[in-house]
Amino acid sequence: MLWCCGAKEDRTAHVIDVAPFHDSSEVLPVPEIDVRSLAKESLDQLGGISFVHGTTEMTKAGRTQAAKYAKILNSFPDMAVKLVGCCSEDLPTPSHNEQLARDRCRAARVFLGMHHCSNHMAIQGKGKTSSCTNEVTVELCETEQVEILEAAAVKEDAVFVQAQKKVEETIVEAPAAKPEPVAEAPAPVFEEARLNLVFSDDRGNVIKCQLTQRPLGVTFAAGQTPLAVKSCRSGSHAQELGVKVGMVVTTIDGASISNKNYDKAWEMLLAAVSRLPNANSEQDVN
Repeated sequence: MLWCCGAKEDRTAHVIDVAPFHDSSEVLPVPEIDVRSLAKESLDQLGGISFVHGTTEMTKAGRTQAAKYAKILNSFPDMAVKLVGCCSEDLPTPSHNEQLARDRCRAARVFLGMHHCSNHMAIQGKGKTSSCTNEVTVELCETEQVEILEAAAVKEDAVFVQAQKKVEETIVEAPAAKPEPVAEAPAPVFEEARLNLVFSDDRGNVIKCQLTQRPLGVTFAAGQTPLAVKSCRSGSHAQELGVKVGMVVTTIDGASISNKNYDKAWEMLLAAVSRLPNANSEQDVN
């Protein structure tokens, strides 16, 4: 209560009532936060992670978007998620579109892992549909669903992850050609080593090359199929044989790679090149 005094001639005290404070027991409890709903709402606000046409390389905008996904997932490390990939390019068959969509999911998962995301992650490639674009989105899912989606892809994924970590945001490049070594009898192990490659260009011209040494002196863009020559160093072994920028590799030692995905085609090329003698005696470079 507050006491107020009246005028001088009226010194009777007046009483003013003040409402008492509520007891703490009457305070309503704060409702529990639905963490899963909060995570879903945060993820749904983001668009897709975009990729360069025909490759597993993210665009600049796609990398920015992937970084935003990483920030959200780091805030919800216990949430299982599914990476859903789409591929709208005009590839030879639907299976090619599905494969590229899955590989883009794997590329996104490698990026998120390198940004410290520890969530359980599954991938799903939808390939080409009437409404899809060349992007990957991240959705919540149950842990059991992650295990089902991943059960058949563990071995394939492990190989892809190792390769993608090496080429992420880089150009896979064969080493520069070195001057011809001083003429001397080559070691017997290399005497019969040959690599037969067939190149073609967009005009239908075909060049058959029998390569006898490495490095070849050519570069290829990471994740791009078919394997297209990005550059050919002046004076290199490949240039001397007629290889030019823009040509694509169609056959490796008699085996066609036209229907191979990037990882398989690149694996075949590296294996074949590694059998050639190295012009650089100081370092054995594949």
